[in-house]
Amino acid sequence: MKDKTILDMTTRACFLLLVLVMATVFTRFLTRQILVEKLGWDNTFTKIVFWGDEFMENTSDSPDENGEILVKVDWAAKYPFREDTKKAKEIDRFPLLDRYISTIDMVEDKISGYTSDLLFGHMQLTKIGKKYNDLIGCAAMPVGGAEPIILMENGYLTYMEPTVEDRDLEILANNVSGFSDRLRQQGIYFVYANAGSKVCPSDKQLPPGSIENTNENADTLLGLLRDRNIDVLDYRPLQKMAFTDWYDSYYITDHHWKNTTGLWAAKILAEHLNTYAGFDFDLKYFDEDMYSFETTDAYFLGGQGRTLTTVAASLEPFTKILPRFRTDFSVQIPTRGIDERGAYPQTLFREDFYRSIADRSIEDHETKEDTYASVMWRNDALGMVQEHLTKDNPGKRLLMIQDSFGWYLSTFLAADIPKIDFLNLNAFDGSLETYIRETAPDAVVLLLCERNIRAIEPGDLLTHTHFFDFR
Repeated sequence: MKDKTILDMTTRACFLLLVLVMATVFTRFLTRQILVEKLGWDNTFTKIVFWGDEFMENTSDSPDENGEILVKVDWAAKYPFREDTKKAKEIDRFPLLDRYISTIDMVEDKISGYTSDLLFGHMQLTKIGKKYNDLIGCAAMPVGGAEPIILMENGYLTYMEPTVEDRDLEILANNVSGFSDRLRQQGIYFVYANAGSKVCPSDKQLPPGSIENTNENADTLLGLLRDRNIDVLDYRPLQKMAFTDWYDSYYITDHHWKNTTGLWAAKILAEHLNTYAGFDFDLKYFDEDMYSFETTDAYFLGGQGRTLTTVAASLEPFTKILPRFRTDFSVQIPTRGIDERGAYPQTLFREDFYRSIADRSIEDHETKEDTYASVMWRNDALGMVQEHLTKDNPGKRLLMIQDSFGWYLSTFLAADIPKIDFLNLNAFDGSLETYIRETAPDAVVLLLCERNIRAIEPGDLLTHTHFFDFR
């Protein structure tokens, strides 16, 4: 009878805990979706609801945590599609079941953030969970919420990545091929640049049972692209030769290349454009002796480290890289109201943000932007840059369609070309075709890390936010 009473009390306690969790989830969800986004609330009530995750109070046209203004831009109005209905009609090629499943997945993704990373007290719960994993000997097993993380045998962190089906990779390859053909007809050079994976193809360092297939997905896609006569720049074999330790070219707690690797990668791309696209980059601008390097210990905690918290991850060094040569940039980033002119440290690098890291507490490192975001352009929809001093590449314009692996690479390229545009297709929901037609770049580079090689779902076509949607 006593055991039954204990079981009953435990069951009731667990039930009440679940009710409390769901109540906080729905309160945060409704507050964010209605009171903040629709009504623009920012008051004591919202501060209490989002305690510990104050960034959720931010709305467009309000300052973010660094005081920058976030501005809504109607990209579809600025760069309209030639056929308004085409954007929605593309979804008809998906079977009804696929569309239904995709809708469910979109709703699930929307809610999953509130039940994991945005759950009230999630940071404390994550720390408790990590300690429990260590206690039972599962330190190397995948952990995390929407994006499970693997602790590799060498101490680095990486994401779990499933296999992309062959039929989905065929669709991606066909989309790239069609895009390349349209550019070729306009006399525009195109190259697909594969930024690689944190997992070394020949030395994976993965614990038993890990699911990580970025290299396999990339190998298949790049093979399909080459079969279609697409120019491919695969960084992986070059990276293998350039770095004695593959993993030293990446951050321990983040999936990105180090920004020092970005300088090396910029030179590789400049050489490629010189050889195949008629550009004239002076390669001295990518030599290390042309830059100053300031390395600061305990300055960086990457996205994977923030997910696991400092119970499992430690702060690591970060290197600030600034040109020693003169620069004069004009930079426009519409979604953050930026229209500035000046040298690299005043325009393409956020010096104030970088310096503010020194005053951070551990809790700030776990919840706020990390030092990798010290570049001015990040995952904004569009950035446009002019360099007024360079004499190289006269009259040339380069379009970089890129993810976050290109943040540093492209700012280094910007030093030796009159015009370069940075475009993120996950955020730019206007017509890429219209943008290219109006700006007339001489070359287009699609630079992606292998994590962005993923199937196109019906929802991606409706929202126009997939890196392989080139309409």
